[in-house]
Amino acid sequence: MSQLSPHFSMSEMTKSQTAIRHGISNTPTQQHLNNLTSLCNNLLEPVREMLGLPIRITSGYRGIELNKRIGGSKTSAHMRGNAADFDCDRYGTPEQIIKKIVPELRKQGIRFDQIILEHNAWVHIAEYNANREQRGQVLIAKRAKNGMTAYEFYEV
Repeated sequence: MSQLSPHFSMSEMTKSQTAIRHGISNTPTQQHLNNLTSLCNNLLEPVREMLGLPIRITSGYRGIELNKRIGGSKTSAHMRGNAADFDCDRYGTPEQIIKKIVPELRKQGIRFDQIILEHNAWVHIAEYNANREQRGQVLIAKRAKNGMTAYEFYEV
């Protein structure tokens, strides 16, 4: 098991039940591994420390085929190794997590691209977008009437 940071392994950042079930390879390239290592060290480790508890990664790196299979965005930061979805039930709800980590990240000067409260079920965190920007966006994702996901800015 290869460690990407003190508390996060390559295995947990690439594991996918969907990939296993459908025989899809979800092996990152070296560049994706570099991005995952940065994500783990620069964002996930500080978040874990802020919460004072382990966090559970529910989705990390997704290769193109896996991302298509699950219906992910065509521009998903997961496909570059720049994003992860997580929860921490022992700490509280995803909304409580966001209310804790966003002010702390800003206070500590830790930059990020997006933190999204996804359907009140998990937190999405991304270090960079495709242009290597860190926009510091905090969003909330909700299902629209047409079944699509709508994103709104979320004040914390």
